[in-house]
Parts: sequence; C-alpha cells; structure tokens
Amino acid sequence: MYRLRVKEVLEAKGISPSWVIRHTSLAPSIVRRMLHDPTHMPKISELAEVAKILGVRIEDLIEEIPDPFPPFGD
Repeated sequence: MYRLRVKEVLEAKGISPSWVIRHTSLAPSIVRRMLHDPTHMPKISELAEVAKILGVRIEDLIEEIPDPFPPFGD
C-alpha cells in the first residue's frame, strides 16, 4: 500500500498549495486531492510535475506503508 506525502513535503519546504497550483499545469482539484487524500494515487506524470517544481524525486512524494489486511497465509 502507498501513501502520498505531498502535504508533508510542502510543509517541510514552507511552500503553499496555491504556489504549487500557480507553478504547474495541473488543475487545482488535482493538487488539492494530492494534499487532502493521501490514499489517492495520481498519474505518474502529475507526480513528476509536482516533484520537478519542488526539486525532489517522485519517490520523495510517496511512502510505502504496511497493508492493514495482509492476504491469507501470511
């Protein structure tokens, strides 16, 4: 399972969501969803655009978390 870390990265860099909206070609609703729904997985191209303007790797915007319901047999 994966979780978005966009909000945490913005906070760490002191960047506002409105700055991201102004500096990308993404719809504001896409940026807002990245910030408010950590379980949403946007398109890789959307993550790449955000990563580029923030000066981070795409991997820095995603965190792998343990699955709360592992498959049977584990």
